[in-house]
Amino acid sequence: MKYLIPKITLFLSLSACVNLNAFEIPFSTSFESDTIGSAPAGFSALSDTGFAGNSLNVTSAESSFVNGPESATTGGSGSQALQWLDTNTSDSNPDVVLLDRSAGNGFTQDVVIRFDFLNVSGNNLRFQTYDDTGTRGIRLDLDNGGTIKNNGGGGTLEFTGTNKWLSLEITTDLANDTYELIIKRDDRTETKTFTSLAFNNSIANIGKMAFEDSSGASNTAEYHIDNISVSAVVPEPSAYALLFGTLSGCAVLLRRCTK
Repeated sequence: MKYLIPKITLFLSLSACVNLNAFEIPFSTSFESDTIGSAPAGFSALSDTGFAGNSLNVTSAESSFVNGPESATTGGSGSQALQWLDTNTSDSNPDVVLLDRSAGNGFTQDVVIRFDFLNVSGNNLRFQTYDDTGTRGIRLDLDNGGTIKNNGGGGTLEFTGTNKWLSLEITTDLANDTYELIIKRDDRTETKTFTSLAFNNSIANIGKMAFEDSSGASNTAEYHIDNISVSAVVPEPSAYALLFGTLSGCAVLLRRCTK
């Protein structure tokens, strides 16, 4: 029993240093292994499955970007993307869910989210994140009147136009309820970066990510989405140094406790 308390202390110290959620979240798809004209295998269907007139199918409309705006190149090797058709004229606001975790299982580590999208017709696409209680954190309006806006208001971050592929990279900052956004449009050379964009509401974790078509019951829309990826934020070198120092101290403590 004399070694039990030190070992519990060591375990708690390690648990505080290492986020066990950090390696659960990596996710990516470019739809290249899926069959054109069919729903993508292993990808979330429309969450509002009762809405007739909505479909998710793989198409040959490939994004012009590869690996996000920070490393985008034109003419990528891929040839497929996801086509989302909303032709329903009686119901509204279906969404495509990328991640959905139950209460108590939201990711507490910051993430980098990358995706490409093309607005073929319709001006009401949104990308949204929620915590595991359903509170919305990020609301990024991608096609609100042909613009990209944070929380649906304020200044225009980018004009989307139609039939223009855009590549977006989102880095969350849960501690400050903000995020960084990088935008690249396929017919422009410059990359736009926006820092400290405010969350829609304060959230402590990320429990759900989804695209929503808020075009309403009387409108139809067509969007293409490609090269989706979600990864944990890589800690700064100083954080690695702190973790190494703490683990070294814990190792010394363990040796002393077991002597």
